[in-house]
Parts: sequence; C-alpha cells; structure tokens
Amino acid sequence: MKYLFTVLCLISCMVFADNPLEVRLATEVQLVPIYISRVKGDGSVLNISYYAELDKVLRFDLSQNGSTIPLPVTPARENFQSAKWGRDEVLYVIEPTVEGKKMSVKVYDLDAMTEVKLGGIELQGTLSTDRRLIHELADAIHEELFGVKGIASTKILYTDKKGETAEVWGIDYDGHEPRQLTNQNTLCVTPSFIPPRQGMRSRNYFYVCYKTGQPKIFHANINGGNGQRVATLRGNQLMPQLSRQRDQLVFISDAAGNPDVFLHQFDPNNGVIGKPRQIYSVPFATQASPVFSPDGKKIAFVSNKDGRPKLYMMEIPKPGQTLKDIHPQLVVKQNRSCTAPSWSPDGTKIAYTSKVEGVRQIWVIDLTTGLDKQVTRGPGNKENPTWAPNSLHLAYNDPYNIYILNLHQLRPVQLTSGQSEKKFPSWEPR
Repeated sequence: MKYLFTVLCLISCMVFADNPLEVRLATEVQLVPIYISRVKGDGSVLNISYYAELDKVLRFDLSQNGSTIPLPVTPARENFQSAKWGRDEVLYVIEPTVEGKKMSVKVYDLDAMTEVKLGGIELQGTLSTDRRLIHELADAIHEELFGVKGIASTKILYTDKKGETAEVWGIDYDGHEPRQLTNQNTLCVTPSFIPPRQGMRSRNYFYVCYKTGQPKIFHANINGGNGQRVATLRGNQLMPQLSRQRDQLVFISDAAGNPDVFLHQFDPNNGVIGKPRQIYSVPFATQASPVFSPDGKKIAFVSNKDGRPKLYMMEIPKPGQTLKDIHPQLVVKQNRSCTAPSWSPDGTKIAYTSKVEGVRQIWVIDLTTGLDKQVTRGPGNKENPTWAPNSLHLAYNDPYNIYILNLHQLRPVQLTSGQSEKKFPSWEPR
C-alpha cells in the first residue's frame, strides 16, 4: 500500500533537478482601502462578548478577499461619520450591527456619498453556524462593491494521510469546520469537485481509492459517506477531473500498458457513457495531471516524453483521430520540471509547480501574455495548486498542510495544522 501511494506521488509530482528562470512581477492591482467598524449591538439576545467572535470572521473575510484592505481600528475612526479621513485614505466604510439575533451591515461609499444596507441574517448563537452566515454576508459585500461575488462561502477538499491510510476531508475556505468525508480505511487521494449546474453549489466530487488494491475512481457526496466506483476499466486510474460542461471525464490510466491520458463521456446523473478513449500516449513516457480548459475544448497535462516533465496543451482529439496526428503545444519553456497544472476558471492562466533552487514552488503563467510568475517562496515543497472560482486565489499544500494565497498579496495563509500529510486540495467551483 505504501508503495502504491509513493507511485501516485511520483506521477503527480514528477520533478527533477533543474533551476528555472525566476520572473518577479509587482502586484498589478491596488487593493481598495476600507474601514470596518466593530460589530455593535445591544446584547439583548446574544452576549456582547460574542460580537467579538463575529467581528473576527467578518474582518478575516474582508482582509483575504484580494480586493480590499481594512484599515486598523482606532477610537477616532469608530465614529466614522465625524472622522477626519485623509484624501484617498478610505473609499468604503462597513458598519456591522446586531439587533436581537439579526445581523446586517451598512456600506457607505464615501466618494459617491451613498449608503446601502445588506444582510439581515438570522444568527443562531453558535459560532460554527454563524461563521458560515457571515461568510455569505462578506460575499454579498464584495458583490456590492465590485459586482462579483466573493469566495468566503466556498469550501476546499483535501486528503489527510495518517500512517498507511488517507481519507478525504473538507474545510471552509478559511480552514474552519474540518470534516472527514470518507471512511475507507485505505488510501483515498486527489479529490476533485464536480462542477455544479449554473447557479447551484457543488455537492459531489471524485476521488481515487485503493480499496481494491489498485487505484480506481470513485464518486461521492460532500455530505459524507464512501463513494461508488465510477468505471470498470482495468488497470490503475488516477487524477480524475470533470469538464465544466459536466459531460467529459479526463484521467490517467495504464490500461493500455502505459500511464496515458484517457477521456470518458460522462453524465452526472447516470455516470460514465460507453467506453473510455485513449487520447494521448507516448511509448515509454509517463503522462500525468490532465485538466480541462474552462470551455472544455482543450486539456493541459504533464509528460516526460522529452526527458523531464513538462507542461503541454492540446485540443481534445476528434473521434477517429489517430494518436500519431496529435501534437501537443509546449506551454512553459523556461521551467522544465513542471507538474500539477491547474487551469484558472476564467481561462487566462495556468498554475503549476516547478523547482527553484531544489524546492518545488507554485508558478502561474498568463496564457495571454506568456508572462510566468513565481507566487510562493521559502523552504518546503509547495505543490498541487487549485484555483478559487474568482481566478485570483490559489490553494496548495506543503509537506503537511494546506494554504491559500491571492495573486494581489502573495501572503500565504495556513488553513490546517498538525503533522499528518494534508495534500491535493480542490477548491469548490461555481
């Protein structure tokens, strides 16, 4: 079992000794300064001390959204309507209040001199429940300010390996409310959210399970419980991902004798359709980590067909097209040891892992400009990047824990803790 897990990790992280060229870019977007007054209320139903816990959640959300930067709380600023704001010091003021058990916020635009009231959420008095309500409120504030919903109410899946077993877990985007989802008592790895229908939340996911001795693809619900096997294909199956259109499943399999890229037609209600199709293969080479473009027309993947693992992209072959007629495009040229690609939801970027001075770091290549940017630094390998729905935030893992960062700040936030191996994050899509 330990050997099989090692094989999976090697296929997922095929990195060898190359030192790539590092391109440092300055932050492209200036964060919008805001002021969040402390949560206030009369304490008639909820204890006033509880307001401080609510305040922490809202302040974290508005500090980590990649769009706003809250100013420090000071006594002079708390009476914000009479406060002497410096020119360009702050653009918006957020005033949260609690009446009884109902929490709402007023959003003041100091430039346009307008006021909007949001929320009216019914608090329960239990932080585990109320923090999720506040996440939704923070997303509504972000949408009011920028016209795009925030990511505070999203979730992240990952694998937690303890000893010889690994199970799938889920957490809120801020690392709170961890919950074990599978209980297979074996290795369950590389969870991948199934994209939802338009306007819906993701409720299902794929993962790879070694229950039968070989890695096979399983389908499960985020409410918990062990999944069901997806297909009866022989051999090892690894790294499943469903297209955003919810009609194609791509994965790696050695059913033909080599770790190659396979495609299976899929229906979320009925499962796989027909037989899988081998869409890319090179003799004596290993393919890994296939991911769809958001429009479902292309696949990015890793192959060591030219010696070291590199990142390639190809259009999905038409039925009947022969493998010898497929010529994938090299995506990253200066970084040679590339693994674990993740295509941003807006289609403009691919995050991946490459080695820098002997340590694997996360990079992001802009597909429109060709600019390549290293977004993590420091000791410890960083691997398996996954995009938030806003194409701004990334989650990834180091040897033991899950982190998030956004491209406008590049300051990692650790979500998990402990010495078990937490890997393969998957960020809930929309």
